[in-house]
Amino acid sequence: MKLQSLNCPNCGSVLTQEGNNLVCKSCGSAFGIDYDDSDVEYEKASTEVERLQQEHEHEKEMLEQEYRLKEEAEIRRQKRAKADARKSRISSSVMSLIKSLISLVVVGGIIFLFYSLIRNGTLKNKLEEIADNVTTTTTTINPYDFTKSDLESDSFFMENAIASVMSIVHEEKDNDTIRFWSDGEWDEWKLKGEPQIYDCYFLNGEKDNRVYFLVKSTYKCKGKDDTAIYNAYYLRKVTVDESGKIKCDYVVRGDSGDSVNWNWGGQFDKDQLYREVILGNTQFASEQVTLPEGVAPAETEEEKETEEQTEETTEQTEETTKKKKKKKK
Repeated sequence: MKLQSLNCPNCGSVLTQEGNNLVCKSCGSAFGIDYDDSDVEYEKASTEVERLQQEHEHEKEMLEQEYRLKEEAEIRRQKRAKADARKSRISSSVMSLIKSLISLVVVGGIIFLFYSLIRNGTLKNKLEEIADNVTTTTTTINPYDFTKSDLESDSFFMENAIASVMSIVHEEKDNDTIRFWSDGEWDEWKLKGEPQIYDCYFLNGEKDNRVYFLVKSTYKCKGKDDTAIYNAYYLRKVTVDESGKIKCDYVVRGDSGDSVNWNWGGQFDKDQLYREVILGNTQFASEQVTLPEGVAPAETEEEKETEEQTEETTEQTEETTKKKKKKKK
């Protein structure tokens, strides 16, 4: 854009723009403005700059408003968080106070109860009862710790133990005839009378107690002397309960030693049977048990002499064993 003059060429006064003309206020002269293509482009550029400035100002205003809203929202959130925390502290304080009051009431109630019991003498009696129960519990006997005297005095156990043994004996002796080859012919030996329990022993161990019953069966054969066969039967895991009663499973086991005469199924020598099944069980301490009256048959003089000799031999054996143990120590 080219200006011919910014002052009036007629009077020299300053020209002012009015629309697309320059006018002199002094003399009233008017001059036209000569626009070319560059002026149009400049006008467009100026308009675009103004538009962009307006958009920038609007965007800036929107961002400032958005930031302000976020800042206000954060402030409100912090206020709510503080309020919630304050409520939580108050609630916790109230709950702690309630718990403390409940504890005080419970403790107070217990103290009052003990005071009442002490005044009435009930507490002393109760404590003595508890002490008695504790003493009874703590002094519970070892289930394997009892003596032959306990066995002898428990008639219920002895009666059932003997009945169990005899039921097995009768079952084994159902076929009461034994055929035995001798001197070129078969001898028939028949059971004479009922088998009889003639002795009983209590074998005491650390983890097992056994009660042995020694049984005698007599057989007869025509033209020959009667023959006695000796067998051993026992009950294992015999224990005592807290009331002092002897108990076991009453399952009878047989034990006739290693030197069994297999033709006869037992021992001919009762002393050898005693040595093998009673003395031979070295892991046990053995004691002879007195059988209930009427169970054992009456001993003959010969049997008494033999038993005395056996007892002497047993005592000598035990003494010898003790001496050997002392020497080893």
